[in-house]
Amino acid sequence: MVDWTRSSALRQGNTTNHIRAICDGTYLALIVNGQLVAEANDGTYPSGDVGLAAGTLEPEPTEVHFDNLVVTVP
Repeated sequence: MVDWTRSSALRQGNTTNHIRAICDGTYLALIVNGQLVAEANDGTYPSGDVGLAAGTLEPEPTEVHFDNLVVTVP
């Protein structure tokens, strides 16, 4: 779909990021702190489930918190 890339939209350190994913039919978009960082059209999977994951490529441990998760159906 979209290759991994760094984005200046993602705030580093102990701060809040607002992340929005749009999955509407074959259209997929990722918006971070109001900035569109990736979009694609992909019909590989006609349906699916919601999931969250976070990680780092750094060797140090990482702690991530999610809150205020809202899932809506278009």
